[in-house]
Amino acid sequence: MVGTINALDILLQNVNTPVIAIDHHEHILFCNQAASHLFGLGSASTIGQALRRIIKNPDILALLTEGEGQHTRREINFTERNQVYSAERVELPGVGSLVMMQDITNLKELSRLRNEFVGAVTRDVRSPLTAIIGYIELLERMGPLNDQQRNFIGRIIFSVHSITALLNNLQELEKVGAVLETDRKAVQMQMMVQYALEGLHQQINEKYQQVEFYAPEKLPFVLGNPIQLRQLVHQLLDNAIKYTPAGGRITVELTSESDFVLLIVSDTGIGVLPEDQPYIFSKFYRASNVVSETVGTGLGLSIVQSIVEQHGGRIWVESQVNQGTTFTVMLPCYGDGH
Repeated sequence: MVGTINALDILLQNVNTPVIAIDHHEHILFCNQAASHLFGLGSASTIGQALRRIIKNPDILALLTEGEGQHTRREINFTERNQVYSAERVELPGVGSLVMMQDITNLKELSRLRNEFVGAVTRDVRSPLTAIIGYIELLERMGPLNDQQRNFIGRIIFSVHSITALLNNLQELEKVGAVLETDRKAVQMQMMVQYALEGLHQQINEKYQQVEFYAPEKLPFVLGNPIQLRQLVHQLLDNAIKYTPAGGRITVELTSESDFVLLIVSDTGIGVLPEDQPYIFSKFYRASNVVSETVGTGLGLSIVQSIVEQHGGRIWVESQVNQGTTFTVMLPCYGDGH
């Protein structure tokens, strides 16, 4: 056993990943060479010293105080060196905590460049689309149109709306992919569902659909990005509304099971063919039974899956053609709900 511990100590001392172990009083139990170099601690022994006395980085100190007793992540900025690290704190029962860090400076820069590129492309494309819509409106003012002309104009408008939706989804997908680490909060999923339903109220009324929402009085929190979690719920509900005929029913349920919060969105829509189900989370994939007149980009569920995975969860689908579809999302619990 002693030999195993010594071998582990040697291994951790020589890895390039900074690693620090502290006890419950935040005294350093272990600090490898990479961590000592990163924080400029020199060669003097740090074992037994109070971490807050020798490390002043505010991001590291915040990582130690937030979500006490929980597995947490945070970005650690070293502004003087233009470096960014991803830090993960893992609780060690009966011992304290282990903090592991990884240099993500290059990944952050790549994300920034990618966002700039997508932003530039979408801006350049939106301008001519706006001009097209403007000229179409002018056509209708120039005089009466025959049925064939109105049909052509309708097709042009539909295509413009499809391209606009694609641009919007591309931007959303890039935003999700760019979030390497975020300051996450304890989120009540009940509020996320309510916000999404309020935002989609008009669409629901226009199709005379019935929406039922079930949630227990007390539900555990989810540790996550509130904007992304609201977007997740909004996208699943928007999908259900879009592919459920007028007068159909949509059911939203929140519940908890073991260490997870479950979000279940069911509809009485057109369903998904069995051969399409393995691919519906793929980018740009659209089910083969979707009518061409339905606006869609094939990116919505890809965005949903990305958000779920970033929050350490799972998502799956169950569906029967012409009977309906159910999406189930599992997200790790974070403490107790109210």
